Amino acid sequence: MAPYNKFGQVLTSLRRKYHVSKKEFCSALEINEELLSDIENGNEKPSEEFVEQMISHFSLDDNLAENLWRLAGFSQTEKLEEIIAQTALLPVNELKVPYTDMVHVTVNNYGVVLNFMQHSGPQNQPIVVSRLGMSKEHAKSVIEVLARTLATHNQQDQKKNLLLSDNSETQA
Repeated sequence: MAPYNKFGQVLTSLRRKYHVSKKEFCSALEINEELLSDIENGNEKPSEEFVEQMISHFSLDDNLAENLWRLAGFSQTEKLEEIIAQTALLPVNELKVPYTDMVHVTVNNYGVVLNFMQHSGPQNQPIVVSRLGMSKEHAKSVIEVLARTLATHNQQDQKKNLLLSDNSETQA
């Protein structure tokens, strides 16, 4: 029996349950079909990134996600500790904020991928500076939060401009 056979069986059954072809799944996770076949046949250990993307792609609940981590040979506790440790090493005030002047959005039945890009180099070619993937539901909530935040900021700017114009009239 292949070492990761059970993981491969779960992956195959999830793809079938959600009617996702190998080609669609490979496209969503940006892997080749040969690797997917090796993983589904249990001959290849999936990477942590693959497991994370798979859990996100199928919007799996915590119990199934934890089971997948175990079947892939990873300890969920170790993974959580690693994430916490990485977060602790990067205080928010020290995180770099990449500038973006372009975004490419890809949407399929299972989620959204945002490629934030910046024009750079001698030919001013766009390069990816950050990538985010999320469920369609999360993307909708991000849009709502962004719209509310921008509306609030615009209102504050209008009030500030009104106060400035009132002050300049009283000084004149």
